[in-house]
Amino acid sequence: MSISENILYVIETPHSRGRTEERIQALARQLPGIPEDADLTVSRTEKGKPYFLHLADCLYVSVTHSGDYWMCMFSSCPVGIDLQIHTGKNHPERIARRFFHPEETAFLSGREKDVFFSLWTAKESYVKYTGKGIAGQLDTFSVIENGEIKKEIEGIPLRFLEEFPQYTCCVCGGAEGPIRIIRIQDPV
Repeated sequence: MSISENILYVIETPHSRGRTEERIQALARQLPGIPEDADLTVSRTEKGKPYFLHLADCLYVSVTHSGDYWMCMFSSCPVGIDLQIHTGKNHPERIARRFFHPEETAFLSGREKDVFFSLWTAKESYVKYTGKGIAGQLDTFSVIENGEIKKEIEGIPLRFLEEFPQYTCCVCGGAEGPIRIIRIQDPV
């Protein structure tokens, strides 16, 4: 049993925290090809990455939230997703100096603020993909190559979704092919 595509559920809600496991289970029940009696117990790795305890080798999940959106990505391949709202509260230069690889910090110099969000979401989606978490990890690798943002990291594709104005969203990994975006009411 597995799904054959990448499915991204998008919930517009100002209350994105809490009930994550319940949301993941409710959304997974709506996936094509999931048997009614499937055990969709959600567990977490040591670093907090959600996974299905009994389907860990055939159904992958990643969650993100920012601003008014909560998103859950399902795929038949390992996946990581990150979303960041563009706000004036962010301090890109300070955050870059603290968390980014020196190559990325230099790349940001003199560029528009939106470039910061592209770097951040690329990096965070990759560490979500790996399951290693962001603590002590973000400055150990660069998403810059030949003066531009990479299209992949260690052979794993990075895809930016343009469907969310005033946000930057990046998906790392997942199955080949398109990402089907389904906007849905909060199921819990």
